[in-house]
Amino acid sequence: MADSPQKKMQWSVFQNAKVRAILAIVLIVVIAAVIGLVIHLHSKAEAEAAGAEVSGGPAIASTPGSGNPSSEYVHAQISANVSGEEKAMKTGTSFVPTITRSGFIGNPDQFGQTTESQSDGKAACPINKVVVMYKPNPASCTAKNLELARQTGVTAEELLCQGCSCPALKLAGYTVGDLKQIGMSAEQLHTCGFDLKELIAAGFSAGDLKAAGYSAQDLKSAGFTAGELKSAGFSAADLKSAGFTPAQLQDAGFSSEKTPVQCNAQKLKQDYASGMSAAQLREQGCGAAALKAAGYTAAQLKAAGYSAQDLRDAGFSAAELKAAGYSAAALKTAGFSNTDLAAAGFTSAQIAAADQAAAQCSVEKLKQAYAAGVSAIKLRDEGCGLTALKAAGFTAAQLKAAGFSASDLKAAGFSAADLKAAGFSATALKNAGFSADALKAAGFGNSDLAAAGFTPSEIKAADQSAVVCNVKRLEQQRAQGVSATELRQSGCGLAALKAAGFSAGALRAAGFSAGELKAAGFSAKALKDAGFSASDLKAAGFSAAELKDAGFSASALKSAGFSAGALKDAGFSAADLKNAGFSAQQLKNAGYSASDLKAAGFSATQLKNAGYSAGQLVAGGFSPSDLRAAGFTASQLRNAGLSAANLRQAGYSLTALKTAGFTPGDLLRSGFSAAQAGYQETVPAKTATTTSTQPALNTAALLPSLGDNSREARLAQFEKQQQQEMNQQQRTDNIRRLAASMSSVSEKLLSGWSNVSNQQYQHVVEPTSKSTSAESGVSPNGSSSGALSAAQAGGSILKAGSVLFAVIDTSINSDEKTPIMARIVTGELNGSKLLGTFSRQHKRLLITFNVLNDPRYPKSISINAVAIDPNTARTALSGQVNNHYLLRYGTLFAASFVQGISQGITNEGVTSDCLFGGFGCTLKTTPLSVNQQVAVGFGKVGQAYAQHMGSNFNRAPTIRIGAGTGIGLLLMSDLQLPSEPLPAESRQSGSLAGNQY
Repeated sequence: MADSPQKKMQWSVFQNAKVRAILAIVLIVVIAAVIGLVIHLHSKAEAEAAGAEVSGGPAIASTPGSGNPSSEYVHAQISANVSGEEKAMKTGTSFVPTITRSGFIGNPDQFGQTTESQSDGKAACPINKVVVMYKPNPASCTAKNLELARQTGVTAEELLCQGCSCPALKLAGYTVGDLKQIGMSAEQLHTCGFDLKELIAAGFSAGDLKAAGYSAQDLKSAGFTAGELKSAGFSAADLKSAGFTPAQLQDAGFSSEKTPVQCNAQKLKQDYASGMSAAQLREQGCGAAALKAAGYTAAQLKAAGYSAQDLRDAGFSAAELKAAGYSAAALKTAGFSNTDLAAAGFTSAQIAAADQAAAQCSVEKLKQAYAAGVSAIKLRDEGCGLTALKAAGFTAAQLKAAGFSASDLKAAGFSAADLKAAGFSATALKNAGFSADALKAAGFGNSDLAAAGFTPSEIKAADQSAVVCNVKRLEQQRAQGVSATELRQSGCGLAALKAAGFSAGALRAAGFSAGELKAAGFSAKALKDAGFSASDLKAAGFSAAELKDAGFSASALKSAGFSAGALKDAGFSAADLKNAGFSAQQLKNAGYSASDLKAAGFSATQLKNAGYSAGQLVAGGFSPSDLRAAGFTASQLRNAGLSAANLRQAGYSLTALKTAGFTPGDLLRSGFSAAQAGYQETVPAKTATTTSTQPALNTAALLPSLGDNSREARLAQFEKQQQQEMNQQQRTDNIRRLAASMSSVSEKLLSGWSNVSNQQYQHVVEPTSKSTSAESGVSPNGSSSGALSAAQAGGSILKAGSVLFAVIDTSINSDEKTPIMARIVTGELNGSKLLGTFSRQHKRLLITFNVLNDPRYPKSISINAVAIDPNTARTALSGQVNNHYLLRYGTLFAASFVQGISQGITNEGVTSDCLFGGFGCTLKTTPLSVNQQVAVGFGKVGQAYAQHMGSNFNRAPTIRIGAGTGIGLLLMSDLQLPSEPLPAESRQSGSLAGNQY
């Protein structure tokens, strides 16, 4: 069925391009309007839902610092504040004192500002505690300001938190002890400009000074012993280069090894020039120190099989050993500290792994590694020693593959047969110290012995011994009761007799020395059980550690000739050596610290006589009283880092402290009065109305002040005087208020009594409600009470300018002119409700309150207050602001565009003919078709729509403040409260009635 003509005409309208364009524009505008409306509603919902709900204010019974507390209460609270502060300082926690009276010392601008130490606690204040209310200000760290700060008692710790540098503090007069006590290292203080003598006086150890960059020569010149430098990590080569004698090195615990003839310096230099390898020289018994002096590098010595410990003792640094290929674990086991490893270039991860690897070198851990199949090569690279590896079960062949020499294995207790089975040659065993008999018994032939360098007579004697002293034959003879003495006389050697099963005691009875038995492989424990003394075993070459493990006491080893340093290395404590008879001086030379000797029972006096400084004794844990009894002066203890308070408690007099260089501020902080500290105490003027003879106490007068560049004594005295005047003013105000109240009551009574003659009897009907007169606001005598009666005139007054804190209960929308309700959450009016209005100030709201509803009073109270933004302290609040950019500029664009299109459509079909220059124009209108007429109609609609939408451009921003927003409340005029609040029962019934309603 064909479409009707009317329907065709309707569809033909949309075939026009202009009509379609207009419809598209209208559709776009509608979509934009919908999007803007959705955004508007969403932001409105967010604003109304924002904020925090305050269930109630804190249960504060009183406002700190307000009122007129008694002197007894103030004194008790100050004592509690002081004890709380001392407890916090001991435990490293914080403590907030209770304010008893108003007062402040310092700069009020520092309130509300976060210091650098409070924000991250990092390098700006790298000390032991947090200093409150300190704002870093390096610009104020001038010499004059710092000198003034030191005089007034400001500590170096507080100035560091201010951003002042260490050199500036040194110039201001702070001692090395002051800076050491707050955690600065010897390296930092050395960089700061303090010399070695000052650092030693402060108590830094040789290890600390070594880390600071001082050499062994510097420390020797400063008075450190070889034992102390050995404990600090210096090698024997370092100490020898510094000028210590072999005897001093031996007293420090270094072993005195005899250099073989083939290892003298001249011959080694020739061998090095000829190209002989370090491994060949090592087989000849040459040490690492001798090869280093000949010119061999650390890498060459490592390839020769020397351990990191050998190279460290030879004088190589950690960096050289790292370059040679040693791991961090090997260097850690060799005795290098983590600081040395870090200076050598190892990363923190490598150092941490080295610490773990060092713990893996115990015998138990090595046994587990051996069972798991870990090679001796890897374990030696990680720094594990030969003795531990042998005890873990590794064979001579495995240890040879790991790089240990025949000499090392012989010293570890392996026999010649073990080493031959491991692959060592007869030459290597001869260089290691084995005899021809031992090699013959191990299975070497005469040609091997000749190649090793044995003489024909030695080989012949070994042959005779091998025939006559066959091991099996000797075992039979031993079983038959033949003694080792008889067999030795028949020509049998020690190796054969040991192999036949003779004990160390039997061989000792046969005349063999301890040295011969040690070379045969007997342990120190076996020789001790055989009856050898500690002296015999020391002469045989056993170390103090081996003899300690064998069961010898420190006294026995001391009698054998071992030095205190050797016994220290063996693992004896300072107490063991003290009981063995060593003096404090000897133990100091051995490298024991002051804390070690204190634990051993030595007194401060003994250690002072032994040469320990005051700083070392302070670091060792001696109290100031002990140091005073030892004879140290106050100046020495001040340089050691002790404070004036410490020395005052130790019993030093005020004169001694002043002579030591303590400033008046230091003395004031230590507990001396301002007059004793050197300040001129200002006596406050006495007033005639003072009724209390006890001076007003103040928290700030007893607690240590943290004032910045302030004269604490004067400020404290000024505040004390100000506090007294303020207390007097408060008492005066109370007296005046009571006097006004009494005067009002007396006038009222007198006025009533004066009308006795005019009394008249009148009979009136009893009122139905007792509160009628009260509700009507008329008094019984017929006078109007008004808002506040005369009886109410004595209530509390909140003066103009006072600031309260409140929370907004009703959300605010600047597009809706609605009342505002808020609730006070602090102070005397806590829980009261406020009613007010707002006015727009561009993008902020000015909120004013004029009605106060306090449940304690029968009526609402007029109030004149404005809200304050607690973040900006401005009286105009800015919440969530919606500037309507999309609505304003979008509608402007759409309106302008639609207006232009509409103008073009309206003028469709109109032409103008002008004669010249725009004059004499005539308009000609051509008849419009139906489509054109519809388009003109749309044009008129567009003009009207554009005119209506254009007004949105001038729309003001919408400001929303959500419920629960905290505000300040600034009183613009005095607020007088009624003097008689409602009884508690009336308030409760009123609140219940309100809830029921």
